[in-house]
Amino acid sequence: MREFGEVRGKKLSAQAIKEYGKKLAEARKKKAAELGIDSSADSFMKLRNIPTFGMHDHREQVVVDGRKRNRAYGCVLARTWHEYGQDALGRIYCYVDPAVSMAFNPEFKLAHLKAEPDGDAHCELMIKPTSAADRIEFAKEDTDWASVDK
Repeated sequence: MREFGEVRGKKLSAQAIKEYGKKLAEARKKKAAELGIDSSADSFMKLRNIPTFGMHDHREQVVVDGRKRNRAYGCVLARTWHEYGQDALGRIYCYVDPAVSMAFNPEFKLAHLKAEPDGDAHCELMIKPTSAADRIEFAKEDTDWASVDK
């Protein structure tokens, strides 16, 4: 941000998250091929490799209105960003979730319904089908993640 300014810095950060998401998706696709499993949302979630300890105080899966949601409490990254007064900037990292999921299979996204850096008490994520607008936005060089991650 200091070197490029806030607008350009945020844009570069969002582009870096997208590229990182693509790399993570490539690894998941490779693992799926090795295991002989499809590229469904269920397979995507089974292949997640987030550490059980260290990233969050705890996680749980809940069902709301008949749909599975994942809740994470006490995000270590969100706490750190908050300590530095950088919640909005740190929130850009959260876009790795829709980035990796859409790069794995553009038909769905892992979207944040709640996020600690936004002031919520916990993060809440859910697999959702993507819209045509989501897929068009994802294909852009400068993806508007706030519109995709909803």
